[in-house]
Amino acid sequence: MIRRHPVKTLVVLLLVMVAGLSLAYANRTTVAVPPTTQPKPGESLVVVGLGGLSWDDVSPEDTPTLWGLLRDGSAASVSVKSLRLTTCPTDGWATVSAGEAAGPDTSESRPTCAPLPSVAGDAASGYRVIGFDELATASREAEFRARLGMLGDSFAAGKTCIQAIGPGAGLAAATSDGKVAKFAQFQTTTLVSDLAQCPVSIVDVGGISASDPDRTRHIEKINGVERRIDQVIDAMPNGADLLVVGLADRDQQERLRLLAATGPHYGPGLLASASTRLTGVAQLSDITATILQRGGVDPTAAIGGRALSVVPSANNSESTAASKLTVLTDIDTKADAMHRIVAPFLIIWLAGTALALLVLWLVMRRARPWNRRFTRARVLRMVRLVGLLAAAMPAATFLANLVPWWRWSTDTTLLVIMLFVLVLVISAGITLACLQGPWSSSALGPLGAMSAVTAGVIAIDLLTGSHLQISSIFGLQPLVGGRFYGMGNVAFALYAAAVLLLCAALAHALVRRNAPRLAVFAVVVVGGVALAVDVLPAWGADFGGPIALVPALGFLLMGVMGWRTSVRSP
Repeated sequence: MIRRHPVKTLVVLLLVMVAGLSLAYANRTTVAVPPTTQPKPGESLVVVGLGGLSWDDVSPEDTPTLWGLLRDGSAASVSVKSLRLTTCPTDGWATVSAGEAAGPDTSESRPTCAPLPSVAGDAASGYRVIGFDELATASREAEFRARLGMLGDSFAAGKTCIQAIGPGAGLAAATSDGKVAKFAQFQTTTLVSDLAQCPVSIVDVGGISASDPDRTRHIEKINGVERRIDQVIDAMPNGADLLVVGLADRDQQERLRLLAATGPHYGPGLLASASTRLTGVAQLSDITATILQRGGVDPTAAIGGRALSVVPSANNSESTAASKLTVLTDIDTKADAMHRIVAPFLIIWLAGTALALLVLWLVMRRARPWNRRFTRARVLRMVRLVGLLAAAMPAATFLANLVPWWRWSTDTTLLVIMLFVLVLVISAGITLACLQGPWSSSALGPLGAMSAVTAGVIAIDLLTGSHLQISSIFGLQPLVGGRFYGMGNVAFALYAAAVLLLCAALAHALVRRNAPRLAVFAVVVVGGVALAVDVLPAWGADFGGPIALVPALGFLLMGVMGWRTSVRSP
């Protein structure tokens, strides 16, 4: 059918594609985000901040308190990325205060963490964070122009209070002038009265800045943090919700950190965030948004975070808790593994491609005059094969995430080798399909097919929730925390190039078949569909991409229509 009536087949496929896309978007009238629970403002919330813990530190035998929170409440992994590669406690607490990435001024990408700023003063004269002005200036002049004290200002403007217990909590609850309206040091003797002062309380229970090589001593450190969490649980008001969040990294190593919630509004399940559009993954600004929601106050400045919501589990059994822990550690393990292997993987792939092409170039030079073994056509076919195999790699890296490769080993070298082999196998399959299909008789057929596969993989992933892009070679990296859904910058570069090459290949084939009008129609339809997938909020949500893709498609379209362009006469 395709070989006999290629033009008619193309028209049908284009119309079906437009109809299918329109129907899909019509049935998805809103952006698919997790449902948000709406507790009443003023209902008690206690936020416990700690440092350095991830879900792979948790087990029912070694950490019973954290395991209980996982089993009986809702849980997620939280991206603590702020201004540097690794996040110190001061960065984490300052980010909660500002609702955006904040922290002290430093030129180090992995800084040595300094102690938290202390809180001085008393109830009579008032409390103030020492060094707050310098920290606020550094945050305001940093990349995100964060306004330190936004959380405290919002509660002050709403004429309600927020209780801070411990130095980190004092930093988070301070107003923009560095003052803390309600503050207390962490003392078990006064916890009950301290936690009853305001609808929302923030508690700093410390954390772990470095791992102990001795597992027994390491567990003892975690249990020390757990004991302080237990003390908070015993002292908090009846009917209050508890939110436990990891705010800092450990060992100067970026990872996703622990986030758990329990109470009347946080039953067994996984926490979800409308800002990340992911179940089981949140960011620090979501903690700020949740505190603001519970306090019933509006932020004095716009923030990117959204209040946390719950995707319920079937029950709070031990087996369900174990399944939740597997999901959460899987998210973190995959993100960490990808973060470690991106650079070596790309170096090996690019070096291998360059070496293969160099060998073929040498063969071509030495094979003259051509003989039966090394004919020009045979060498050029090998060049095309290597080129297509290399071009299939981006799509293959996305498809590789359908297989849980990150579970196979903890060794970086082995992971690189195994992912390389997996991607090579997938690339070979894509290349074979591009060379063997009905389009193979056309000069640009395999190129067009490869472009269609690459653009199609990315587009379908966007239509179905960006799952393949999360923690992939060319996709979105949760540890970086720049974006958690939609079209990333690197993926857009691949997508746009594939769309342009696909349009060029289609137009070339149609013009050669004396169908110039259909060539124009094909470019308009394919380019329009590609733009829709890229820019619509429910899918790509990429509002900067069309700035590059629209002019490129316009110039391509002018060329297809036979309009001559030049620098003087565009």
